[in-house]
Amino acid sequence: MKGTILFQPMVLICLALAISTPGAKAETQLALQPGTDELRAFHRLETTLATLPGYSVFDYFTFRFGDNGLVLLGQVVHPELRKQAEDAVRQIVSLPRIDNRIRVLPGSAEDDRLRNALYRSIYGDPVLGSSATRALAPIHILVENGRVTLESAVQTPVDRIFAEFAATEAGATAIEDHLLIAEDNGLQPPSVRKGQTCH
Repeated sequence: MKGTILFQPMVLICLALAISTPGAKAETQLALQPGTDELRAFHRLETTLATLPGYSVFDYFTFRFGDNGLVLLGQVVHPELRKQAEDAVRQIVSLPRIDNRIRVLPGSAEDDRLRNALYRSIYGDPVLGSSATRALAPIHILVENGRVTLESAVQTPVDRIFAEFAATEAGATAIEDHLLIAEDNGLQPPSVRKGQTCH
């Protein structure tokens, strides 16, 4: 599964940070024993990353733990967000190594136009539109050189179809769909959960 996180040997966590508006919360599926130091650190990390100023539906974070430290992954529109994420993690965990592999998407007026069109099409859709009013927007929209990637999770297969259709209607010609289906993956719908979406 994409986004699998190795926290300690034999302990797997799966995470995808999904957020939309300022102050949004995320949702998580994980396999850790409640009350452990690892679980507490995990929750602190996901909450901190999900609430970084400027983090939006046009950015996407994941991370994983290994024997040698932590690896930050994802894509962001603004370069300062990459540094902010690393600085925030360093304040929470003390690890021998933090490998920041978050990529800064190239600046492009055409990509910006496509992002705005995609947002209007996806979150203006009658089926998906309610997502924009939730604390958590389930779909992240990544655009790079005209190529579109949809990340995170939606509630049903129908939502996924509508998201792809809305992206096509917005003018996207190359779409990579990484959306999980909540009902197929044992995830609770974003509207009733607290925390971050696992992907």
